[in-house]
Amino acid sequence: MGMIEEIKGKTIFIDTAPLIYYIEGSSKYQKILNKLFDLNVKKHFELITSKHLIQFSWQLQ
Repeated sequence: MGMIEEIKGKTIFIDTAPLIYYIEGSSKYQKILNKLFDLNVKKHFELITSKHLIQFSWQLQ
């Protein structure tokens, strides 16, 4: 069983670092993060993060 099958249907907490890598387009992690967020959009699982991170992200815009 792969990682995706293990987390299917669950709620997963995602820390700050992967989000920063994704936003910045880090080539080292881009392939797996693209897959992770694509599957999240397709409702395979739910990703959550800190309320404070989201508030900070909106302040940067």
